[in-house]
Amino acid sequence: MVSPGPEIVEGFASRTSVRAIVLLVAAAVLGTVVLTWVLTSFTDPTTQLADASTISMSLVGQYMLDRPWIEN
Repeated sequence: MVSPGPEIVEGFASRTSVRAIVLLVAAAVLGTVVLTWVLTSFTDPTTQLADASTISMSLVGQYMLDRPWIEN
C-alpha cells in the first residue's frame, strides 16, 4: 500500500514546502514572461502583461488544486 506523501496529513492539505513555493513562483514568473512575449508578438492587446500574469497564475493555481497542496 502506498502511503500519502508529506503534503497529505489525514486527508487534508498541509503546508506547502518552501521549495515548492519557490518553484511555483518561478513557474508563474516564467509563464508570465513567455505569455507576454506571445501576446505581444502574435496579438494586438492593450493589456498583455495583465492578461499574461492572470493566465499564468491561474494555471499555477489550478496545478496546486490538482495536487493536494491547497484546498478549495
